[in-house]
Amino acid sequence: MNAPQQIPEPRRPPASYPPPASYPPPAHLHAPPPQAPIPMHPAVPRGRPEFPIWGVLLVLLGALFLAAQNGQIHLLTFIQRWWPLVPIAIGGTMMVNERRVFSPGITPVLAGGFMLFFTLGVLRWKMFGRIWPIVLVAIGVSMLIGARRRPWF
Repeated sequence: MNAPQQIPEPRRPPASYPPPASYPPPAHLHAPPPQAPIPMHPAVPRGRPEFPIWGVLLVLLGALFLAAQNGQIHLLTFIQRWWPLVPIAIGGTMMVNERRVFSPGITPVLAGGFMLFFTLGVLRWKMFGRIWPIVLVAIGVSMLIGARRRPWF
């Protein structure tokens, strides 16, 4: 009679090997990692938004010419009286875009406001002969404020 054959036990890895569950599955058994959807428009780096001064100026200029055509205002008189609003608007836009009150844009705002007092008759042109050094002081202060932001060396 033949003795029953014994089935050998499977070989086990030594205890120093990590358990089989920690091995990653074979590459053909798992799906590729999900990919981000492709955007319709390429990504554009966005800075901080700036005030749309050109659009506002075109709207105001169109309204001014429309009012002049309809006889509501006399264009030459209007421009002679209100021209200082242009440097005020430019300086205000500079201050809004930099988001600081004490920016170099304060110089055109102050100079435009100063000239607006003369064109509206609040100050007389004869006074300008005495107070013109204020303009030099304002320009110098503006230069110092602007220089403070840049390194000196």
